[in-house]
Amino acid sequence: MKQMDLLEEYLRKKKIRYERKDMDGGEQIIAYSKNGDRLMKPKTGTVHFLGETKDVPICPECDHMLLPYVFDDEQSEMVTYCKHCGQMIDWSEWKA
Repeated sequence: MKQMDLLEEYLRKKKIRYERKDMDGGEQIIAYSKNGDRLMKPKTGTVHFLGETKDVPICPECDHMLLPYVFDDEQSEMVTYCKHCGQMIDWSEWKA
């Protein structure tokens, strides 16, 4: 099963509204939260790991930690929505 199909299945199970579009570079899934298509900036949380303290992005809707990138065999791409609730994320001001 392709990664896009797995994502689509996940969104259906979680009852997250989405649409699948053909874009210039291939297919893309756009997920919408209960806020519609409104982008929200991530909140900042703190994680303590191996003696270090790091700021991490937190979903403004469901408070789950966001992983800003998805990695596959060939490349990484920026995550545009929360995997838990579907809230679309605006990374424009996030500083890692």
